[in-house]
Amino acid sequence: MQDTVDRLDDAFRAPSPLRSRCVCCESPPPSGEVDCPLLDAKLDEAIESLRNGEIASLHEAAVRYAVSDSLLYTRYYREDPEPVARTFRDTYKLSEADGPRVCQYIVQWLQSGFPTSPHLVREAGNALHKRKCDSLYLNFKPLPQLWGRRFLEYHPQLKETIDSYTEDHKRTKQPQPDKISSFIDLFEKTRKQYDIHPDDIWNADEKGFMLEIPQGRTQKTIISKKSLQHKASRLLALSEDWVSTIECCNTGGRVLAPYVIFKGSAVESSWKKMIRDKKAQVGCEEKGFSSEKHQLKWLTRTFIPQTAVSQKTLSQRGTSSNRAMRLLLLDGHSSPVSFELFLACWENHIIPLCIPPSTSHLLHPLDVGTLSKLTNIYTDELRNALQAGHFRIGRDQFVPLWWLSRQEALDPENIFTGWRNSGMWPVSKGVVYKRAGFDLPEARHVPDLTQLDAPITAEVFSTLLRQMDSSPPETAAQLREFLISCFDQQCRTGELLQEALSDQQQRASELQQRR
Repeated sequence: MQDTVDRLDDAFRAPSPLRSRCVCCESPPPSGEVDCPLLDAKLDEAIESLRNGEIASLHEAAVRYAVSDSLLYTRYYREDPEPVARTFRDTYKLSEADGPRVCQYIVQWLQSGFPTSPHLVREAGNALHKRKCDSLYLNFKPLPQLWGRRFLEYHPQLKETIDSYTEDHKRTKQPQPDKISSFIDLFEKTRKQYDIHPDDIWNADEKGFMLEIPQGRTQKTIISKKSLQHKASRLLALSEDWVSTIECCNTGGRVLAPYVIFKGSAVESSWKKMIRDKKAQVGCEEKGFSSEKHQLKWLTRTFIPQTAVSQKTLSQRGTSSNRAMRLLLLDGHSSPVSFELFLACWENHIIPLCIPPSTSHLLHPLDVGTLSKLTNIYTDELRNALQAGHFRIGRDQFVPLWWLSRQEALDPENIFTGWRNSGMWPVSKGVVYKRAGFDLPEARHVPDLTQLDAPITAEVFSTLLRQMDSSPPETAAQLREFLISCFDQQCRTGELLQEALSDQQQRASELQQRR
């Protein structure tokens, strides 16, 4: 820590080009006091803009007002007797002005299909908090555990919004046709709204491989299912060795370089040399599972640079925009996505969408077309490679087997099949409904609400509930409102009958008294 402080202190005292042009500012003191009136006025204007919130970061203010970063930094913190040490002690505090930004983050998260969680509000606050601290060169400290609860108390409308999405995103054991229809509509609406080219539509997923087969287990457990960090960690012993990979492909059959996560505490140089693709990225984790840290590294080191669209390609497409938006399909239910990854996508012109729960086998192109075949191919290769009585292979044996299986499974034809059978490209609800065993949207009976009567028997009420579950979202919402209105009407009718009955009883008692 002291070395870092000393390096920063030396940097602040180093001469800058601006100082060399101003004779009276050749050696300004570290307190930030200068004798040049023009430079002093610019520094004051930059600091005023920072305090008013017009500019978010010190670097941006330095560029706008043509002053040195180090000089502006020293002047900004000159009230502190130790301006450099302040960066490691103090932190930025979120104010009321930051509330709308946090609400915007959360609503954007929910509208993209990602699930709610008890810590959603705090994660959004921490994401904004970290960006504010980084822009002001301050130390980031996570918000208190109860910050999210207090924030919702001051923003009741946000709490209502989260509650409404919680029921929609509730995990179910079986896929729901209305959720599938809503997601495909969201996908198509987003694609048209941002004018996304088909080659800029991507799908990413994680896959795990077990290198050790414990005795007493069948060879069907060679490859794990998704959500390794949640499901597999409860099933596997610490001695078992895992390797996780992140794969990504687009509608045109293009496959990005893999991101491979080995088990270990440090990355060894020999790991990357074993992989034939020079653009492949390698990481390490204590148990070999993917984590939020590796997801963010994959986005910044693999996805963003490898999917960037050049100006030449944009001109060939004939688009008027000088920047291409990309759409990324993720499964945020089986493999949780961090808020940092979500915001990093939007900051780099990437629109992330999360498929509904329990629908990865229907809507996830990689699951539908390639990863299941990769599982079967790798399992067969591993069975052939294992010798009698051996239940483990090393990394040097795993990489060739995995690479050959990957080359065969991630074939362009299999990728096209995955996109087509998932109904995501070309967009087709009928393909998904047929594979799921549902009635086609156009063939389903949509009840006419104007001809419906209030349900009198339990059988009629159950029929309306089944129609509501199988109807499109708009019709389901109308049926729900109809049943609620019928319930309210029945309650009101019961109250009126109760009042009439009490009046009759009172009149009867009065007549008896008169007699």
